[in-house]
Amino acid sequence: SFLPQDGRGNRLPVVVNGQAVTLINESYNANPLSMRAALDALATCSEAHQRVLVLGDMLELGDLSASAHLELAGVLKTFACRKILLIGTAMKSVKTQLHAVGEDCEWFPDLDSLAAELSRVARKNDQVLIKASNGIGLQELIRRFKGN
Repeated sequence: SFLPQDGRGNRLPVVVNGQAVTLINESYNANPLSMRAALDALATCSEAHQRVLVLGDMLELGDLSASAHLELAGVLKTFACRKILLIGTAMKSVKTQLHAVGEDCEWFPDLDSLAAELSRVARKNDQVLIKASNGIGLQELIRRFKGN
């Protein structure tokens, strides 16, 4: 049977702060199309109240970076989920856009504060999508929670 490679959509059942959750590890690569595809896949396998998004910058987009991240903000405005956690310089603009429409999202300057917040908000049976370009380092977040 087919199993996705590490960081490319593999699902990991873990315990986060005493809660059984599933991490969806998309930490290896991110671009506008793969972000949409990951969100579409999450929408088909979970209820909105069980969806938590952990999203980091889409790197290596060059001059398209700012517009691609603002486009992502537009997509997220219509995506039903319980919580959005963001990390990376470009994701600051996404947070600003989402806050303007009342979305429940937060931006974090580092992995430690992001991990602490994910531990705090995790609920039983959550589906946690973790998606960013590899250079953001979200693979370390996966390692931390796999070890619990």
